[in-house]
Amino acid sequence: PTYSLLVYVMSSLFSVYGVVAVQSMLAAWVIFRFFRLVAPAASTLSQSIAVAALAFLTPLGFHTAFVMPDIFAGIFVVAALILILERELAWKEMLVLTGLLAFSATMHATIIALGLVLIVLVVACRFVPPFRSGVNQKAAAAIAAALILCVGFGAIYKKGAELITGNTMHNAPYLAGRVIADGPGARYIETHCDEGRFAICRFQGIDFKDHNDFLWGTNGAAQNWVVADPELKLAVQEEEKAFVIAAVSAYPWQQLQAALQHTATQLTFFGIRETANGAEDMMGSPAFMNNELMTHVPNLEGCATGTRCQAHNPLREAWGSLVYACLLVTLAAIVTLTAIRLPHIFSPKAPVETGPQKLLIAGVFILIVLLANAAVCGSLSGPHDRYQARVAWIAFLVLSSGILYWKSGRRDETAA
Repeated sequence: PTYSLLVYVMSSLFSVYGVVAVQSMLAAWVIFRFFRLVAPAASTLSQSIAVAALAFLTPLGFHTAFVMPDIFAGIFVVAALILILERELAWKEMLVLTGLLAFSATMHATIIALGLVLIVLVVACRFVPPFRSGVNQKAAAAIAAALILCVGFGAIYKKGAELITGNTMHNAPYLAGRVIADGPGARYIETHCDEGRFAICRFQGIDFKDHNDFLWGTNGAAQNWVVADPELKLAVQEEEKAFVIAAVSAYPWQQLQAALQHTATQLTFFGIRETANGAEDMMGSPAFMNNELMTHVPNLEGCATGTRCQAHNPLREAWGSLVYACLLVTLAAIVTLTAIRLPHIFSPKAPVETGPQKLLIAGVFILIVLLANAAVCGSLSGPHDRYQARVAWIAFLVLSSGILYWKSGRRDETAA
């Protein structure tokens, strides 16, 4: 609901570029604030060049211009890292960052999961002496407060909408679709439906290609959840939790194997392949063509008539390949540098240098966040590039921060 309101207001006032402007400014602010924290001596020109590189060489440029809430996952993680690494944070800025965390967390339920992972990491640093001095322990409370505000807002919104409409709110049955696509759900429907326990058994005998096929008929399933009669759709939503528990309990190892496989696949999906499906595809779909949001996209008329847009744009495809290659190199560099630096910082004779310590902590944290994000998104929804790309650009941010730090001669560390 928060993102819907943001899109509605900004696109009505300024076209969809108003949404892009808000997302770009919020991303730019947390990035520059992060640079000021870990590389305070770097010049404004150097920082601006780094931001330009982030926009062009990573998914950041795509996600800030994408009318979807994905960018807020990255904003959330960077804002949290600022809270975690800044030990001398003024209370006003702590409130601003906590508010930004709460705002970002309302954009997607998976962001809450990333917040919980970060809280665990902050608490764990208390028991790791080399990290303890570089982490602001108050950050765990700030992140927790933001998540509580987010969950509270969601509960209030849900209750208010139900009171106004008189209907119970439900999400689409994504988890049911997931366990069906993974196998346990499909096996359960085929082997346990004689019990007459679940309405979802009405879909018995249908070979769904994936979870989207079950939900929307994406791969040709004529019988699917979205086109079912309202009573069946509601029954599937209401019984989803019980069905998922029953299916996973019946075939736990199959579900675990599928989850691990999806997590591993998601770790390798961090490109911007969505750019291959541009406005020409959307305007060819009645679901988008007749959507009011399309009236707020400037110069789109030519796409509707087929005279303006290209289905295959070589420049767009080349950009996608460049971004993927750059992130692949970046992740390899982060893993290598972290592995080299970790033994050194645990040495009892190693001096505590503020800048390298913060960069190392940021590197360790982002690698764990990337793994957690792949597990959450890959196993619960299914591997898609934009799920991992929404946070993968932060690895480049950490690496570029390290370059700025060393380039500026490690001056004025205490200012961080």
